[in-house]
Amino acid sequence: MLRLRWLTLLTDDPEGLDARITRDLGLSRCAFDPELEGFGVSSAIYPVGPDRFLEVCAPVREGTSAARRLERAGQGVYMVIFQATDLEEHRPRLERHGIRVVAEFDRPQARGRWAALHLHPADTGAALLSLDVSDPPEDFTVVEGPWREHVRTDVVTDLAGLEVHGTDPAALAERWAAATGAPLRDGSLLLDDARIAFRPGTDGVATVLLDAREDRDLDLGGVRFVLRRPTT
Repeated sequence: MLRLRWLTLLTDDPEGLDARITRDLGLSRCAFDPELEGFGVSSAIYPVGPDRFLEVCAPVREGTSAARRLERAGQGVYMVIFQATDLEEHRPRLERHGIRVVAEFDRPQARGRWAALHLHPADTGAALLSLDVSDPPEDFTVVEGPWREHVRTDVVTDLAGLEVHGTDPAALAERWAAATGAPLRDGSLLLDDARIAFRPGTDGVATVLLDAREDRDLDLGGVRFVLRRPTT
């Protein structure tokens, strides 16, 4: 299993972005932490579709990696989480490609277990990538509380994929393939439930693709959101 499960946006205006996400995407915040321990950011989490998530982080302390990233690159996609079955099967490939693990987590949660490998953004490019395991796999246990009560699908029905821009999109695609183990086809990373395309453009710029009730394009927190009705 390799699923696109989570996108994190980094912003300097969390209240304004919360209002836009609630109004324009029709999402409901299921969790909020004023400061994530060890990261120096606030965290607001919104279910997207039946079982995926959008997170909004904002630095609350100077000198953190998130604060430096925001100052250097501005608002945008900060982290992408892929759900895997077993983290150990990924380690040999990461070592072979020289992709460093900058943080590891493995801890019991209220509803099960969560484990993750955070990969060094200098080795992957464009965003911090994370490989996560959730037990049970159908319930992303890192989100505390009854998040399913906050699922809203009146506007957005699911997360369909992501487009990542860079000055060398082919090299970026190869790095993400090495990081995740997902196959590449026609310049796109093929996951079990989504597609990540790589386009020429400014490094770090991203477009989020959403299945929705109606077609619409939005700019939220330095990210282009493309809402489209699924084709049958």
